[in-house]
Amino acid sequence: MGFWKSLFSASDAAATSKPAPSEFGASEATNEGSRVFFSTDREIDLYELEELCDAVGWSRRPLRKVKKAIQHSFLVVSMWEQRGATRRLVGFARATSDHAFNATIWDVVVHPDFQGKGFGKA
Repeated sequence: MGFWKSLFSASDAAATSKPAPSEFGASEATNEGSRVFFSTDREIDLYELEELCDAVGWSRRPLRKVKKAIQHSFLVVSMWEQRGATRRLVGFARATSDHAFNATIWDVVVHPDFQGKGFGKA
């Protein structure tokens, strides 16, 4: 769990400016006036997630199944762009686990505007 703790622990600077308790700090400024942050909050608008998947050309999946997959995942991480008071979903991933040894990462999706910047690896 050491890797995950290091990934999710906010730096001192980010900890003082966290937008909400479920978010763990800014990762990288994308443009002037905007920033990108990650969240482990599972409350994701399924229609917004569907738009993100459409943006990368994924086939549509039944929303009830997507909701169930998210609910039964071990970890759900979303990536958001904050620009002023507006935020939009620009990345998503989830993992399932046997809670003992193994986990599998699923559904890693990053909006085309943010691809090639290492966010999928994060």
